[in-house]
Amino acid sequence: MQSLAGKLIITTQPADQAGELINILADRGARVINLPMIRTRTLDIGKEDVKEALANGKFHLLIFTSKKGVRGFFGNIIRYFGGAFLPENLKIAVTGISTMKETEKFGYKVHYLNPGTTTEDLALYLKDKIIQANDRVLLVQGTRAPGFLFEALSEKASVKRLDVYETVAVKEIDGSLADYIREDKVDICIFTSPSGFYNYLEFFSDYNKLKLAAIGKTTAAAINEAGYEVSLIAPYPSPESLADAVESFFTK
Repeated sequence: MQSLAGKLIITTQPADQAGELINILADRGARVINLPMIRTRTLDIGKEDVKEALANGKFHLLIFTSKKGVRGFFGNIIRYFGGAFLPENLKIAVTGISTMKETEKFGYKVHYLNPGTTTEDLALYLKDKIIQANDRVLLVQGTRAPGFLFEALSEKASVKRLDVYETVAVKEIDGSLADYIREDKVDICIFTSPSGFYNYLEFFSDYNKLKLAAIGKTTAAAINEAGYEVSLIAPYPSPESLADAVESFFTK
């Protein structure tokens, strides 16, 4: 018997990012509905910024903190130069396995994978083990990304932050899908970012019965700070880890 058979699960990811998690949960028997609370939009970076990123020897390390950042960064390079080019000696560091897989889709090997589960873990690892004094680092993020990683790495290296995407709140949602929540038909609702939860509150601020799941500590903290309880947190910020946590929650 499939472990999540009979469970109705909602995920709130952007439509173009939800497929992997939906497929994993569906393979375990769940009925999964995506009700996006946010969407992401790639920003057009100036050509000079792109040329600087591609200049040989300009940066020692390139850091991606999300799949969206990978797609936005290479998307701009392809737009200007027709291919996903990087300097030969540029090393790449990423926050997690999903971001690593996205980087590999563009033909590039990840040299440094976060050994922990948080941005703080990545910062400590890079500062202690990887970055040398006065290294030049290119940090690729979204406009709403906190400044922690930039500030932490700037204590040791010269860091340039390059925002390649922005997160936009969804203004309308499918009323029939919203009814599943209001009629108590949903077993758990999954959030993968604080911004997704904040926009959820715009639609369901008067409803607090739903069990909530978070992909990581940052999202969980945002939910808790808003006065809501988190039923489960994925031990690692990936679709597989999140699905395992959901399965464990319902089968323990």
